[in-house]
Amino acid sequence: MRRLAEELDVWPMSVYRYFRDKDELLDAIVSSAAADIEAPDPTRPWRDQLTELATAIRTALEPGDLAARLPHAALSPGVLALSETGLTILTRAGFSSEEAARGWHLVLGYACSRPPSAPARAARSVLAGLDEDEYPALTAAAEPFAATLADDREAFAYGLERVLDGLATSAPAH
Repeated sequence: MRRLAEELDVWPMSVYRYFRDKDELLDAIVSSAAADIEAPDPTRPWRDQLTELATAIRTALEPGDLAARLPHAALSPGVLALSETGLTILTRAGFSSEEAARGWHLVLGYACSRPPSAPARAARSVLAGLDEDEYPALTAAAEPFAATLADDREAFAYGLERVLDGLATSAPAH
């Protein structure tokens, strides 16, 4: 809060006129970032819309600290607007209200998750030094695992596709 006050060139206590504490401030930032996310084109297939929306959420809430705050701000106006969009996409696709709610919760949770990551060079170095007898699976998959650790966006896209594959199994037939 002090750093924010310095940045705004105000007294630190004046920030507390608007926010009770740091958590409330961070929730407001998340809500504001969420409110700025535009709804995808409704004429596109539901999977494409959810992919675009989840990717936009992830991008808008960089760094990861903000994404981790989204569950705390779930009932803020900005996040409620996102949930309205997500539920609308799923119900228009023919999902029941219950399936849409569960599906959107899953997509939103995934969009906010942060899997482990590491620079490619560091990952390759560590994995190359592993004892093959102790870590047979890791040594066998060292190169693709290092690549996955290094490319957060690729890993996110892959995981999101698997999440949507799961939702598609309960999608109504058209």
